[in-house]
Order: sequence, then structure tokens, then C-alpha cells
Amino acid sequence: IPITFATLIVFTIVLYFMVGLQRSAGQFFIFFLFVFTITLTMKGFFRLLAAVFKDPAPAQTLAGVAILTLVLYTGYTIPRPSMIGALRWISYINPMRYAFEGIVVNEFHTLNATCANLVPSYPSASLQNQVCASVGALPGQSFVDGSRYAALSFGYYYSNLWMVRAESHSICYSRLLELRHYYCLRYRICLRLSVLY
Repeated sequence: IPITFATLIVFTIVLYFMVGLQRSAGQFFIFFLFVFTITLTMKGFFRLLAAVFKDPAPAQTLAGVAILTLVLYTGYTIPRPSMIGALRWISYINPMRYAFEGIVVNEFHTLNATCANLVPSYPSASLQNQVCASVGALPGQSFVDGSRYAALSFGYYYSNLWMVRAESHSICYSRLLELRHYYCLRYRICLRLSVLY
């Protein structure tokens, strides 16, 4: 954990400021916390796969397919409403989804994006009669609220960052920790079983 922690400090500082995310200490440390936790969670997941298989080839094959599936079902590439009903369950057990949702709502919560173009765009139109041509825009405003954009585009809510929302059963950080503990426990069980055989 100390080596991972030190590596991720350098990685997140470079990434956070190179990408140009919001320069707020609170948002940076939440970003770091989610990146650190998802790193430990995915390490546990891959160690679990390595412990289940005796040979590295099937473990690497399953890991490749699993990471592709997890990335597809974060809710960004395929939004949850567009997911096939029989495969939507993958997003509920996907640790990357919870980390991605936490990072997105952390960044968009205090963001107000200025509209590039207002509709209708003729010169005599007043702002009260115009709307931004973006998801989450409200008539009469020349900006889009970041929280509203994340909610309408992806179904991500800032209230899900730490706690459970009763109506959507969506959680971020607490569910991420649960999945990390689950993977580590299963890894230890598989490791003990492999010693017996």
C-alpha cells in the first residue's frame, strides 16, 4: 500500500492539473481518495482472478474480458437507460462505475459551463427568449449547471457521493469499499483453498 500510495500521489497531481480539473483542495482530495480506492479495489479483483486459476493464461484472458466489460458498463460509454435489461446488473456490481460516478459528480458539482451558442441565435433575441443547446440548460440562462448536466446526462447525483439515495439505490464510495473488502476476502479464501489442493 505505501508504494501504491506514493505512486498515486505523483500520478493524481500530474493528471489533475494537466487535465485542468477544478482547482479546489476539497475536490482534489476527493479525486485522490476515489483514485486510490479504485486502485486498491481493482488490485484485489485481479489478485482474486489470479488466485482462482492455477495457470496465468486463463486468468489473463478472463481479466481482459472482465476489464472490457467493466469499462463498458460504467454508465458513460453505454448510459444506464440504454443498457440491455439482461446485462444492466453488471453496472450494479461494477466498482469502476462507482468510482467514475464519484469523480464525475465531484468535478461537475461546482461547475457552471458557459454556453457556446444560444438558440435562437438571431441578434435581436433577448436572453429571456433563448436557451443553450446543451443537456441541462434552462431557458433564460447563458450557462449550464454541472450538477444538472450530470444528473440528466448520466443519472449521476452529488448526493450519491458518500451515501445511499433511497429512490435510485445508487452509492459511490461506500459501495466501492464494500466491493474492495469482498474482493480481498475472496482472494484470501481462494489462496487458502489453493494451498489445500
